[in-house]
Amino acid sequence: MAIETVKANSKDGGEVYRLLNMVHSMAGSLANSPRKEFRLARTQSDPMYGPVVTVWTNGIVDIEARSYTDEEPTYHEYSMYACAKDETE
Repeated sequence: MAIETVKANSKDGGEVYRLLNMVHSMAGSLANSPRKEFRLARTQSDPMYGPVVTVWTNGIVDIEARSYTDEEPTYHEYSMYACAKDETE
């Protein structure tokens, strides 16, 4: 059974947006816990080169947040998708 991608953004809002926002926040908290259930997969924090991106992973799913700071108000996107497998594994 494949894991389907789930996406939501701040313009549309709704329950899925709020849920992904909460899951992304919780993944960040879990990455800083002693058990390390999640870890930082990648980040891009210089808005000069595109959106601010944070991706947390647990090896099964990736939780990604993108913030576009060049818009007023700041536009946010969240997505949760199957973890990309490393080609070297």
